[in-house]
Amino acid sequence: MCLTSCSLTKKDDLISYSLEDVSAINVDATYPLDSLVKKMDVIPLETTDSCLLDDVALLEESEDYFFIYSEKTSQLYRFAKDGKNMKTISGKGQGPQEYLSIKRMMLDNESKELYIMDYLGRKMKIFSFDGEYLRSLPLPEDFAYTNCFLSLREKAIYYVSSYNSVQMDFLKYDLETSEFIAYSHREREMDKGEFFIGQTLFCDTEDYPLVYHYFNDTVFQVTPEGLFPHHLLKLGERTLSFDDFKADAFTNPRPQYHKIQVWGMEIVKNKVCIFYSLSRFKKERGSVPLMAVYTLGEKTLAPHVNWVSEQFLSIEQGARFHVGYQRTSLLRSCFPESLDEEFRKKYKIHEDDNPVILKYHLK
Repeated sequence: MCLTSCSLTKKDDLISYSLEDVSAINVDATYPLDSLVKKMDVIPLETTDSCLLDDVALLEESEDYFFIYSEKTSQLYRFAKDGKNMKTISGKGQGPQEYLSIKRMMLDNESKELYIMDYLGRKMKIFSFDGEYLRSLPLPEDFAYTNCFLSLREKAIYYVSSYNSVQMDFLKYDLETSEFIAYSHREREMDKGEFFIGQTLFCDTEDYPLVYHYFNDTVFQVTPEGLFPHHLLKLGERTLSFDDFKADAFTNPRPQYHKIQVWGMEIVKNKVCIFYSLSRFKKERGSVPLMAVYTLGEKTLAPHVNWVSEQFLSIEQGARFHVGYQRTSLLRSCFPESLDEEFRKKYKIHEDDNPVILKYHLK
């Protein structure tokens, strides 16, 4: 295993925004979704006795299909673009064509291959879009590696861990040489009784992907030469500490101010969208889901915004979405009971049906 160092750039030269000032959050702030979206497709997933979905843990889109993984059923499904013609792909088990758990799902749209990260089975398993098992690849030996990104341009799979450290673990698996290459490695080991706190996230772009590690305020761009600083996402005193979730943290007094956890990042045209939650660590449990939007070029930050529309279903209250096939749309899933009765009636959706895919076509 070889080591590639990270590039150092002066932080003063980078785009920077901060979420530390929670007093600036306006939960009612709005932005017109219609300025981004020209059309919305409503795609009810076919409900059958063999496919009853209580969750959509993972959702990916190819040119012809939606691929959905349900944690509750431990099944991977393929649907046509109209939500019909469901097909089950493999299933939970210990056989060579089965998986123990799916942590991540990625598509190779050129070869029409589906990559699934079988976290407990310690394999990356590859299937055809038709569900035929093709081959397996090794995962990093360290179980701390919980997320990955398939780069067709670089013919590589990038792996990151969510370890509690300032320096992130970052590995590249070369699909041509079958070699693991270390880009960076954590500077500390976790203490006994210390829980995993942060997230390490990938964000696809039209150029090279971005990677964000919770305990480091630098968002890096992943290039063939290594990791290069792209911009700064500052949480300041809102960052959880390594001690916040030790085994005795639930009985010890909580910090008397809000902390932030970052769950996702997407780039939509000239907007960096940050999905995060503001935790209430006094007497309350739970957290408030939010979406911050930083507009590139304008260099403006909205600590939270609801994308509202009179034509389409609004994206509000930090509802998660991700960019669809060829970066031309936004995808999100909704349960029928969350939709109003008039909407369900219009699209012939019953309250106990499978989830609905909403596809927002970008202008």
